[in-house]
Amino acid sequence: MSNRSSSLPEPLSVELFPSIYLRAALIALWAVLLFAVWRSALPGVLQGALGLAITSYIVRVLRRHTGLGGRADCSALMWDGAGWQWLCGRERRPVVLLRSTVWPGFLLLNFRCARTGKACVLLLLPDSAATNSLRRLRVYLRHLPVFAS
Repeated sequence: MSNRSSSLPEPLSVELFPSIYLRAALIALWAVLLFAVWRSALPGVLQGALGLAITSYIVRVLRRHTGLGGRADCSALMWDGAGWQWLCGRERRPVVLLRSTVWPGFLLLNFRCARTGKACVLLLLPDSAATNSLRRLRVYLRHLPVFAS
């Protein structure tokens, strides 16, 4: 019988891809919000302003988090035994994992940037990475407290 805490697991590197599921969900949300503004009893000028604000916000989120019109914020997630890192372009950003939610349909990871202290959230859907990489990440997230000090 082996002792799970006898040795640290291998380093993990998960290459991340822009999620088509997330992109579709954001576009659906945009359409529902615009329909709700259009059906509201607000004056036309206010409806137009709200529609423009919603559209600009959704476009900003789409560009930043799904790689639409460029690269997504994070292109890889790594764990080397000492801590977590995000690969953003060519820069490695050390992050601290605060909490994780592991569900069959998605992974939600809450990080804090080690340099700035800013909170960062990473939502991984089934098309966000290779299936084997996501499976390994789920195992690591469930068993890393065993290896943590």
